[in-house]
Amino acid sequence: MKTVVVDFTGAKYYYDLHQRLKDSLELPEFYGRNVDALWDCLTGMIETPIKVTLKGLNTLPRNLENQKNLIIETFLDAQKEEWGIYVTIED
Repeated sequence: MKTVVVDFTGAKYYYDLHQRLKDSLELPEFYGRNVDALWDCLTGMIETPIKVTLKGLNTLPRNLENQKNLIIETFLDAQKEEWGIYVTIED
């Protein structure tokens, strides 16, 4: 099983969050940098099974709180749907 760590430590902007997702998960160039596009990639464009660790989310600025929650929710929903995605969240 492939293991990927998405480290959000030091991210300050919306774009940073999605660029880290794109780079870590090796998402396609046309990745739309939003949670709908993330869902599409998680449920049909990445190789599974995969274990994804989301790291550094607690370091994000307050203005990214909503986006952080949406990203977490998207990963957990994909895990619930049994797409072969296993999520761990680290401080």
